[in-house]
Amino acid sequence: MKVFFLQDMLFEYFGPMYLSAVLKKNGHETEIVIPKDKDYIKELKGAGLVALSCMSSGHQWYLDRAKEIKEQLGIPILFGGPHPTYFPEIIKESQVDYVCVGEGEYAILDLVNALEQGKDTEHIPNIWTKNNKNDVRPPLDLDTLPFPDRELFYKYKFLRNMPTKKFITGRGCPFQCTFCYNHKVQELYSGKGRFVRRTSPQRAIEEIKLVKEKYPLKTVRFSDDTFAMDKKWFNDFMTIYKKEIHLPFTFLLRADELDEDSIRLSKEANCHSVYFGIESGSERIRNEVLKKNIMNKDIYRTAKLLKKYKIKFGTYNMVGNPTETLEEAFSTIQMNIDIKADVPFCSIIQPYPRTKLYDICIEKGLIKKDFNADDLTTMYEETPMHIENKKEIENLHKLFYISIKFPFIFPLVKKAIKLPHNPLFNFIFLLSYAHRSFKSFNAGLLDSIKLGFQLKKTVFKS
Repeated sequence: MKVFFLQDMLFEYFGPMYLSAVLKKNGHETEIVIPKDKDYIKELKGAGLVALSCMSSGHQWYLDRAKEIKEQLGIPILFGGPHPTYFPEIIKESQVDYVCVGEGEYAILDLVNALEQGKDTEHIPNIWTKNNKNDVRPPLDLDTLPFPDRELFYKYKFLRNMPTKKFITGRGCPFQCTFCYNHKVQELYSGKGRFVRRTSPQRAIEEIKLVKEKYPLKTVRFSDDTFAMDKKWFNDFMTIYKKEIHLPFTFLLRADELDEDSIRLSKEANCHSVYFGIESGSERIRNEVLKKNIMNKDIYRTAKLLKKYKIKFGTYNMVGNPTETLEEAFSTIQMNIDIKADVPFCSIIQPYPRTKLYDICIEKGLIKKDFNADDLTTMYEETPMHIENKKEIENLHKLFYISIKFPFIFPLVKKAIKLPHNPLFNFIFLLSYAHRSFKSFNAGLLDSIKLGFQLKKTVFKS
């Protein structure tokens, strides 16, 4: 059977790549379609199943496309990914035939096999149908999976030729930040087996070697949420990577994870840069509201060590947090200035339903009681919450990056954010995004600009 994956952005996601790898290994065909116009329907010719993976706040685009496909082709449609996992009731939508909850590699294989053979599809673990809500199977042993199918996306030269390629060596996060759905996934897999898992260091090295042999690869980007959490695994991996790969690489970490020995080891292995979450410059917001449980001293210590070993670092930040004052939002910029963050990034926090942050917002009257996923905006545009200084916070978000890169204008920015929303601030944000992409992905200038304008098409309505 031929399975088509459909998505809205020219971006390679691990979900479809892993699903495609399992399907191809078992004799099925796959293809990705990224619609440019309504003629995309013609590209789905011969599909036995269309699979759509979506996140909350972007799910409506996928529902609209599914409706078009169902009306014109009448073929089965499967929804998976973060949004359907947390909101499996999306199965009630008439255009949705199946929903995959949780990990989907062998769930989609079982579904495709059943469809191809005309067998029952009502009792497949992880799959919800109109009639059945099936339980999830145990978490997968990641070492048993085939490597992700990068060829799925590499029919697009833009992606194939990107000098930075992403890799992932584990799944699951043990933390419970209020703004994240992670605690819901932990509940979903409770009692099913080990939720936080890693591949072996050698397997991760083998995948990098294969990609290096087949495609342009100048920089390795590890996309794990908790890449540095297991210190022994991390140090063992760094030792092998230094010897067998030694390409420049980047990864994500928590500011309280690594000591000086591990940071030095990563530098010796050719670490180019790292990224960690500040979220807010206010400990009150970061730890009492967001439950990040990281102290200011951890951030300053880690930043100082990274500077000592000449490892560049990026930071993730959020403004518009519940109960956040304008001065606390300013403190987030000031902290980034103080630590001299190389690639700061800021989003506008979103109260995703069924998160603990959502409950906080309901309790404090910041969102309506019937607020749902359809009311979400995007982390790049505006806040859906009724907060003080709403206009100033949204404008500050657009000027966040340049305030840190050019700190001498920060006092001016504090005054400029009082102006009405305007296209100039949006344009400055897009340029900031392009520059950040240039720094983060080692992309060429033109490719970085493309990423910026792709963001414009998917985020800004005007």
